[in-house]
Amino acid sequence: MTLKKLNLHLVSDSSGETVISVAKSALKHFRSVETIEYVWSFVKGEEQIDKILEEINRKSDEHNFVICTITDDELRKYLKDNCIKLKIPYRAILSHIIREISSYLEIEKDEKLDLHTEINNEYFQRIEAITYTINHDDGQNIQDIDKADIILVGVSRTSKSPTSTYLAYRGYKVANIPFVSGVPFYVDLAKLKNKLTIGVTIDVSRLIEIRKNRLTSINNEDNNIYANPEKVEKEIKEAEELFKQNNWPIIDVTQKSIEEVSATIIHISTITGKRGLLTLIDLKKEIEYNKLLLKDVSSEKKKLDNKVFGLYEKSLDLDLLDEQAKNALGYVNPNELMVVLDVG
Repeated sequence: MTLKKLNLHLVSDSSGETVISVAKSALKHFRSVETIEYVWSFVKGEEQIDKILEEINRKSDEHNFVICTITDDELRKYLKDNCIKLKIPYRAILSHIIREISSYLEIEKDEKLDLHTEINNEYFQRIEAITYTINHDDGQNIQDIDKADIILVGVSRTSKSPTSTYLAYRGYKVANIPFVSGVPFYVDLAKLKNKLTIGVTIDVSRLIEIRKNRLTSINNEDNNIYANPEKVEKEIKEAEELFKQNNWPIIDVTQKSIEEVSATIIHISTITGKRGLLTLIDLKKEIEYNKLLLKDVSSEKKKLDNKVFGLYEKSLDLDLLDEQAKNALGYVNPNELMVVLDVG
């Protein structure tokens, strides 16, 4: 089958991160399409748009599609009108949201935005988060662990480091701490009391497989402890007991991508409002109460899923949440103040 080709023009008056993210999410649904992305960032005037249109017109015999996140009404209209003249499909993905918010709140949007300062602030915040996360990988520099936004705890090879890095890129300061069987947990638990601390677990057989592959990659197959089934099972059991004792949310990363795990952590952070486990305890009580009000299992599960993933109009990424919520299960153990989230 011949692949269809698409020239996708992503136009933004800022860095372009938003329009790029939206485009990538949309293109996941068209695997048979060969896409060439043209990113036009920091578009501030008609002259820049004319250059974009010139490039599009040069490829008029091909499939072209324009997506924009320009917030200036006149500039956006200029782009739209010219796309219509060229018969090029055009979609603006922020303007209608801005209009809806403006209408709902009965206020006008801010016309003058200091985007340069905003972008610089976001950039430096992200760099600060990445630096912090690198310096607090694998239990390093725990003396200032209280400055972390998120703390991950888990046994070796449960994707703590790559998950931390992904979250850092999203602007979160993350520290990850290894759990080692037989070794006392060396972090002062009092420092973690009001922090969002996540316990990371995994299926025993999957972890054994991952560890065996790791030993092979470093030519250390003779190691009879690291991937020993009995020792691995004991280690995971002890780690989960620690998580339960401290009422930490637990995420099972078995067969989960880094993006899925990170999205779950971000939504736990949204639910807790950065107030730690106090809010999770309140959430548990709410869910237990809702169980009494719901009549059938399917509606109960839906209610739990919606509550756990914060789908009550709190979502920052509805498409991602909708996809996850299809298979999500929020499980609350009535005997323990703990929430287990298993997406997928």
